[in-house]
Amino acid sequence: MKKLVYTVQGFEREEQRELLCALLPEVLRAYGSDGKVVSDVQSASVAFGVPRNASCQELEQSVNAVLLPHGMELLNPPGVRYYAYTGRKKKQRTVSAGTFVAALIAAVSLTMVVTMLLTSVISSIYWGGKGLGILPGKNDADLAINDETLSLVDQLIRDYAYDAGDKEAMMEEVIKAYVAATGDIYAEYYTKEEFEMLQQESQGKMEGIGISVITSSYQGAGAIKLILVYPGSPAETAGLRSGDMIVALKVDGEMKSVDELGGFTLAVNNLRGVSGTKAEFRIVRPTGDGYEQIDFSVTRTAFEAASIIGKVSKTDPEVGIVTILQFDLPTPEQFEAQVDALLAKGCTKFVFDVRNNPGGDLESIKAIQSYFLAEGDLLLSTKDKHGNEKKEYVAVVEHSSQVYKVCDVTKDEIGKYKDLTFCVLTNGNTASAAELFTATMRDYELGTIIGETTYGKGCMQSIFDLSTVGPYYKLYGIEGGLKITSKMYFPACGESYHDIGITPHVVIEIPEDVAQMYSTYDMPEELDTQLQAALEQMK
Repeated sequence: MKKLVYTVQGFEREEQRELLCALLPEVLRAYGSDGKVVSDVQSASVAFGVPRNASCQELEQSVNAVLLPHGMELLNPPGVRYYAYTGRKKKQRTVSAGTFVAALIAAVSLTMVVTMLLTSVISSIYWGGKGLGILPGKNDADLAINDETLSLVDQLIRDYAYDAGDKEAMMEEVIKAYVAATGDIYAEYYTKEEFEMLQQESQGKMEGIGISVITSSYQGAGAIKLILVYPGSPAETAGLRSGDMIVALKVDGEMKSVDELGGFTLAVNNLRGVSGTKAEFRIVRPTGDGYEQIDFSVTRTAFEAASIIGKVSKTDPEVGIVTILQFDLPTPEQFEAQVDALLAKGCTKFVFDVRNNPGGDLESIKAIQSYFLAEGDLLLSTKDKHGNEKKEYVAVVEHSSQVYKVCDVTKDEIGKYKDLTFCVLTNGNTASAAELFTATMRDYELGTIIGETTYGKGCMQSIFDLSTVGPYYKLYGIEGGLKITSKMYFPACGESYHDIGITPHVVIEIPEDVAQMYSTYDMPEELDTQLQAALEQMK
């Protein structure tokens, strides 16, 4: 048998739970199930088992035919599917940890159809990076690895290896390697600690020194450029500035260059850490006639990170500049607060700056789009690997999850800013959700896009909590999370910009010498050619 766990749209009250349990057993039995249904009001989920050879797509259609007249439907694609074998031999069999790992891997590899709305309150969709990169033509029958092969390797190591290693570490590395081998460049396995940090960051709660960085170079060698120092962070307190470049980090008591540490990604990993620990590194800072070198020792702490920065233009006091750093869960509330505050200060025109914005959460960008559109307007459409398409429209939204309450949309908020005069600033690092924001303003002819062609990323990632696949089932005690690319998405016009990017209405670059001295966050207004073009456009 295979157990399926679904989120049910429209299912939220006790009487509907009873109705589900009354409606589904008969249709399930038609597919060889025992008809047993397990439902949960709090997570709006339903679980049941069907034979392994049952067609999930046909089953979903049959179930929805019964549910739709009652205002409910299974979300498509369904929630996490995992497969549990039944039968005497399987139940009585004692298996090794390696087999458990293999079972988990097989389950993940067999379930590339994923839900956009997970039953877990900490599940969310993240958008960031470039290129889809999923290997074509692969299916379950192509898999070379299975529980028997991995179990054999595990048993040989246990029986003969002089040093069998750390089992937990081995388990983590097996999963990381398997996920990496999918060819999905966004796929990633997170350990328990990494997953907890990821969840906190999505809510604007960060732990570390408080910087946002991009890859750079200095005198021909690799460097880490600070594009943002978060207000109130340890980095700001220590005196770090946007534009500083980290060229070396102290690891095991020795200062090593970015290249010696293995490049940008591995070097950045050394900057991360838990509260109370120190990050020690060397930066170079632009000066009037060159660079100065400074060593820093910064103690990591937990802090709240703002995703919106608002200010009145120094060039034109009627213009409010709103920089959207990323689309975290608190971003809609922060965005609304900043725009309202600037309106109260007399701003009549706006610049929305999404340069270097890597994207973020689906519900966050949907909420912000709703502020500019009318009820019923198309927000975006998505398509999964099977060609199933779903369209998202502007509507009043009230999330059941407390975590997502910050992304609720009220009737009064819909279209709140549709009459604003504004421009949108973009560059080559404007990606994913930030591109959707840009495309929406373009497609509905709401604002002028100014700057450089965007990154070109039109695919979504779903993040799964591996410790649970629903309110009742555990995956062998495995902890952590899994991120995989699940869908392609399209703006209102219907044309994908994946691997293409969005070309602005007004194409203009920042002069190279200015870009080397400043980031977009601390660049003087008079030197910011893209901002100046926006100010000129709105005169």
